[in-house]
Amino acid sequence: MSIAFTGGGAWILNECVVRLGWRGAYVALCIGIGVGHALFVWIFFRDNPQQCGLPQDGFNVQPPQRRGATGAVSKDLSLWQAMGKASFWAFNLGFGVHALLMTAIAFHLTALGAEYGLERQSIYAVLLPMPVFSISGSFLCGYLCDRFDQRWALLLMMFALAVGLTGVLNLPGLVGRFWIIFGLGVSGGCFSVLSTVAFPHYFGQKHLGVINGVSMFLVVFSSALGPKFFSVFQAHSGLFSTAVRVSCLMPLVVVALGVFARPPETQPVERPR
Repeated sequence: MSIAFTGGGAWILNECVVRLGWRGAYVALCIGIGVGHALFVWIFFRDNPQQCGLPQDGFNVQPPQRRGATGAVSKDLSLWQAMGKASFWAFNLGFGVHALLMTAIAFHLTALGAEYGLERQSIYAVLLPMPVFSISGSFLCGYLCDRFDQRWALLLMMFALAVGLTGVLNLPGLVGRFWIIFGLGVSGGCFSVLSTVAFPHYFGQKHLGVINGVSMFLVVFSSALGPKFFSVFQAHSGLFSTAVRVSCLMPLVVVALGVFARPPETQPVERPR
């Protein structure tokens, strides 16, 4: 997921367009997703870990003398109860900002590179090392989520996103390229982890489906809005970089809200034996 959301996915799509044309690329995607991925899901996906004889994540197999209590959300919150929490809006705003900006940059990457004198292949080559930092960011974010309040991982994601946007404004220099690779890579890695673990941690599992559904709607809506957002600024100022400068303020808004995303109340729950 980290590779697909960062340099690897954008580079592959660019190669498909270059080799097959945009129509051929769409046909290839339709076949790969409609047939290949559907077959993969049918063979390998299961509804829950219990169907495979596995416990839920969060429980470690330990010797009996070391088994103790762990923290669990003391109450499963409904969608409306969750929407009354600052944490719900902090995380969803963070996910939406990330989706909006990553999609906008990916859609207009060729034009952004042209503003700084970079050819099509050169600007996409900048993204190739990004999955290394994205995967590293996933492990780092997972480590933080298991040991600290998850809002700190959200703040890390926004800080990394701001670094990546700053890198775009400092193209075509080597420093700008590194900031793009590091910032957008780590941010993408954090997104893939937090979008999975944040809501069960804060709101429990009973109403997780509808909470995740609303969150996914906001992410998809933001993704669709991103390219248009950049296009509007380009139409009025003549530069995509103007949209990038304005976008640098978005992570700061999420950070300000994320400070108030208090962790959930927990109660001790015995680990399964």
